[in-house]
Amino acid sequence: MKVALLGDQIDNNIRQGQMSYAYNLIKGLQKLGVDMTLLYGDIPSKSNYPFLKKASYRIFHLPFINSTIKDILLNIAASRYDILHVLTNSGLPYGRSKAKKIVTIHDVIIFRHPEYYTEYTLSYLIKDIRKSVKYADAIITISEHSKKDICDVFGCEADKIHVTHLGIDRNIFYKQKGSRFIPDNYILYVGGPHRRKGLSYLLEAFGLIKKSVKHNLVLVDNVGSKYEEYKNDIIRHGLTDRIIIKPCASVKELVNYYSFAEVLIYPSLYEGFGLPPLEAMACECPVISSNNSALKEVYEGVAMLTEPKEIISLANTILKVISDNKIKNTMIEKGLALSMKMSLERLAQTTLETYKKILSPK
Repeated sequence: MKVALLGDQIDNNIRQGQMSYAYNLIKGLQKLGVDMTLLYGDIPSKSNYPFLKKASYRIFHLPFINSTIKDILLNIAASRYDILHVLTNSGLPYGRSKAKKIVTIHDVIIFRHPEYYTEYTLSYLIKDIRKSVKYADAIITISEHSKKDICDVFGCEADKIHVTHLGIDRNIFYKQKGSRFIPDNYILYVGGPHRRKGLSYLLEAFGLIKKSVKHNLVLVDNVGSKYEEYKNDIIRHGLTDRIIIKPCASVKELVNYYSFAEVLIYPSLYEGFGLPPLEAMACECPVISSNNSALKEVYEGVAMLTEPKEIISLANTILKVISDNKIKNTMIEKGLALSMKMSLERLAQTTLETYKKILSPK
């Protein structure tokens, strides 16, 4: 079996969401000995995947190379492989190829909640995702919740969609010992400033309990967010001296933040899976998460689930977890067990089984 993966979208320095999925899957498939090649429009000079073969489907930089011609060339290039797998929500080329085409649709948030996106993003991304679904021989998604949403939005047959839960690399995400990068006690948020992530609700809840706890609230992402859009919220809730912002966090830093946090709060309004809670659990950090979308499917019975818009309930849940060691230790134990179950090896194995089903249909 020869697998081509579209490299242009995934070979960058961002390690969150769909990029983390791509990296973990590729590492897992490599361990299984799968023959993989990254296909690029232009092969980058520096790559996150030096261990993979690379090929370019556009050789000459000519002015007439538009999106249609690129898709034709990509289909021709992909015909040398058994499978062409696009690991992000969009990017599958128009038309057919000798290779079986698979796309991983992580979620359909843009269809369910277009209010979270700009008109510019909506104008091109919705069209591109519809194209990917139309020309895919099979769809992989990351939760049963996302599968149901994909069926509802696109009218797909359920048999076309295969669920493979996300996995993490336990060689990277584990409880750190020794020095901590943030010396004081803190509550952790990982997710960036996107409105869908529910940070405004967390800020309001933290404002209610700020006099009852000595912890700071640490805001973390890896793309350089300064959370300027929440400046007024931070001032209004009297949190100016209680917020620590850690933009551009490396994986090493993120693991340290997880390892020494009192609790991770993940108040997102919608997720196709939600990876930060699983990463935190692997680092023995208890998690409070929203009780909606795929978060409920994946983390019910392990994380403490709450409705993020119910501010008093969210605030009381935070107090409950950080003040009760028995509850916290039980959550840590259950979370660690879940993180060990949802490994990158499991992700890769279920994906490989999907490849085989698609290549050898009954």
